[in-house]
Amino acid sequence: MDFKDLLKTKTVIFDGGLGTMLQSSGTAMNEIPETLNLAAPEKVYAVHKAYVDAGADVISANTFGANAIKLKSGQSYVDEVIKAAVTNARKAAETAGKKVFTALDMGSTGRLLKPLGDLSFDEAYDAFKQAATAGEKYGAELAIIETVTDTLEMKAAVLAVAENTSLPVAASFSFDQNGRLLTGGDIGAAVTLLNSLPVTILGLNCGLGPDAAEKSVDKILEMSDFPVIVQPNAGLPVTENGVTVYGSDAEEFADKMAGFVKKGVSAVGGCCGTTPEDIRLAALKCRDIMKAERKKSGRVYISSYMKAVEMADKAGFNNVISANSQNVKNALLAKDYYALLDEALSLQDGGAEAIAVDLRLDGADESESYKGIFEVFPPFVTAPLVFMTENAGVIKFIDRYYNGKTVIYGEI
Repeated sequence: MDFKDLLKTKTVIFDGGLGTMLQSSGTAMNEIPETLNLAAPEKVYAVHKAYVDAGADVISANTFGANAIKLKSGQSYVDEVIKAAVTNARKAAETAGKKVFTALDMGSTGRLLKPLGDLSFDEAYDAFKQAATAGEKYGAELAIIETVTDTLEMKAAVLAVAENTSLPVAASFSFDQNGRLLTGGDIGAAVTLLNSLPVTILGLNCGLGPDAAEKSVDKILEMSDFPVIVQPNAGLPVTENGVTVYGSDAEEFADKMAGFVKKGVSAVGGCCGTTPEDIRLAALKCRDIMKAERKKSGRVYISSYMKAVEMADKAGFNNVISANSQNVKNALLAKDYYALLDEALSLQDGGAEAIAVDLRLDGADESESYKGIFEVFPPFVTAPLVFMTENAGVIKFIDRYYNGKTVIYGEI
């Protein structure tokens, strides 16, 4: 049985917090958790084993920050860390009396991608590719990409795993209490992007406790037909006598997880502050629940990095930055993307829900006419973009680097 088969047969129980469990065992808060795979593997193993004993179906290796950018190290060291981490998790998984899967845990690089930050999409992709290929090489059976707060970074990570390994992908964003990502996107934007990518299961983790996460969970279930995973914190953290504690107890946490399963959630687990006891009770309470039957919405959305818009049909896109306009055509040919930005902002201010960009230049070379749009439009143009082009190279570029879900037409 592989992970995809498991999702079809039962509610899947993921493990809970790792970093906070390591801290409670005496690990210094300023210590890099991934280094413990080499320096103190017995501490990491003890946490994994506790979650296996609690009934988890999936154990996440201690690899959350194990990428070359976050560790500021070369590939050989990243490989060494991931090998030790995956081996440790598999060792714990093998003590169970059932099949327990080992996940490569992949978190953020810690840097924002261009144009909001200084890291390129390709640099992020390469770092995730290195981690993913190492994870599969050393025995990981799926990849969970979690605690991501930037849609473009999530896209780079998902593509890096899907294009270079055979690992199923669990993709999980971290939202704030207003349902927003760090880079501003809402739940609709995040889910619409994931709906267009090769993921196996999608959802949320961290950021919120189980009560605060409910509205976000409902929105995800509404907007996606994919299986959904929910891994909240054990409530919101507060500091008491210099110690960070979390708001919900294990019984409350497990009851909330059971409630999510009744809504149609396919997998549950925990993030910061959750313990093996949270997971034990969640596994117990979710074991025999019949998941709600989820009806396919039949709706189609496009998105920018900021928001999603329902697409009725292509005839709805009548706000066009047209290459047939001489001013816009001149701007495209001159690569004057700020002139295009002015046009887009004018349409957006006029109420455009989506903006169509005509890249066809009456036989002129359009191969470079689009790249600057991706550099200057964010964060100013928040409306989703659709594109008109028949150039295969342009289509390939847009499909890969557009921060959202788009459609491409020859005509509108």
